[in-house]
Amino acid sequence: MSKTIFIVDFNILIKTCPSNYYIMLKTNTMKNTLLLLTAVLLSCPLLAQDYNVTFSAYAIDTPTDQVDSIQVENITQGKTITVNGDDTLHLVDVVQNIDQQHTGNQLSVYPNPASGYAFVEFWNDGSDDAQFFVYDMAGRKIISQSLDVTCGTNTYKLTGLSRGNYVVSMVTENLQLSETLNTTGNPGASMQIVPVSASETEETLKKKNTRAGTLVDWQYDEDDILIFKAWGEGYSRIYVYNITDDNHLTVFFEDCVDTDGNKYTVVEIVGTIWMAENLRTSKYNNNVPIPNIPDQATWIDLTTGGRCYCAYDSASYASTYGALYNFAAVNSGNLCPTGWHVPSKTEFEDMIIALQNNEYNYDGSVDDDNDYTTNNKTAKALCSTSSWKSSTTEGVPGNEDYPSYRNRSGFSVIAAGENAGFEEEEADFWSSTELGADNVASLDLVYYLEDAQLSSSVKISGLSVRCVKD
Repeated sequence: MSKTIFIVDFNILIKTCPSNYYIMLKTNTMKNTLLLLTAVLLSCPLLAQDYNVTFSAYAIDTPTDQVDSIQVENITQGKTITVNGDDTLHLVDVVQNIDQQHTGNQLSVYPNPASGYAFVEFWNDGSDDAQFFVYDMAGRKIISQSLDVTCGTNTYKLTGLSRGNYVVSMVTENLQLSETLNTTGNPGASMQIVPVSASETEETLKKKNTRAGTLVDWQYDEDDILIFKAWGEGYSRIYVYNITDDNHLTVFFEDCVDTDGNKYTVVEIVGTIWMAENLRTSKYNNNVPIPNIPDQATWIDLTTGGRCYCAYDSASYASTYGALYNFAAVNSGNLCPTGWHVPSKTEFEDMIIALQNNEYNYDGSVDDDNDYTTNNKTAKALCSTSSWKSSTTEGVPGNEDYPSYRNRSGFSVIAAGENAGFEEEEADFWSSTELGADNVASLDLVYYLEDAQLSSSVKISGLSVRCVKD
């Protein structure tokens, strides 16, 4: 009796199994073949992630047709990476080399890999002294330096990087943070670290200075939510995706520029395009200056348009938190960049309702009654993953629970305070809708509340502004 030889080609498993499982079996019985095939399949992840994401800009009627760089934040895992506009982001189950990432609300080191220089960024809860260290992989201390850090986001430029792998550490009274850094540059001068301004970071330093057009591996799980922030010649836009296949992201940059020349990040929320950062202009769009009022007593008596900053401090806060304006400035009709306007109460209502209808409640629930006052759990989806006072209440901006819903809309609200108070507790935004002689409708987000609230603010208040496209 002749024996049948079965040959099983496992190349069909390339998309689902690691390379060490790619085998060819020869056996003399159907039973053994099936047993071996079953064993191999059970040992492979059946839904392995292997997706390529590429980028380009829409070239018609946009401010630029160039994508310089893209910051990708995995809000589910709490990590971030920055790639060049012509890189390919390769999302995979397992990255064999050092995971190229930095933690979203911890110590950020980017670009990573770096060539020649990198940026070190972290959030600090108060003014403090810090110790900065760089170690090589043998544990040798390469640099040790004392730094004066401030409350909020601190960004430094690390220069003189030679090829190799390092551990970067920042130690303050309340924080001990570390991150790995891979560098590809040639030997240079001695390492040093210097502070940089937020405006430099936003428009220049986030452009990677590494070899472009590369395949960048990054670990990714099937249900992760990614926030893509793309830059092109200073313009920037946010997109939020769950990637389930190869994807080409075409970036539609918007011309959102104030009279000072500030270019604002924008985001589309269910069909409407909003600014994704706070207005910080010092002039109306007709080039008339808006007075900066640095003390509370003068502010309260002001009857014309005015601006101030967190804790009535200098404009150094503006790049991160924006300015706070009184309603007289809003009511001028000239506050927003040309082609943009201060939203009405109805536009805020429509945004909240759209989020409720499209599963942006922190628990994934849908409320389709078109009533923003019921089952409103949208605050977490509107608020940034950092800058909020901590809370143990379920589903609120100050709680790190439900990570896939933190800033899921891309609206990126930070706690800029009200009336120049700065305690990381709330964010309040003017509408254009007056509620009587002394009050105006406002959108309020609070660190311990799950709902995005529409309430009333007095006209002399100092609130943030988010403009919406005409």
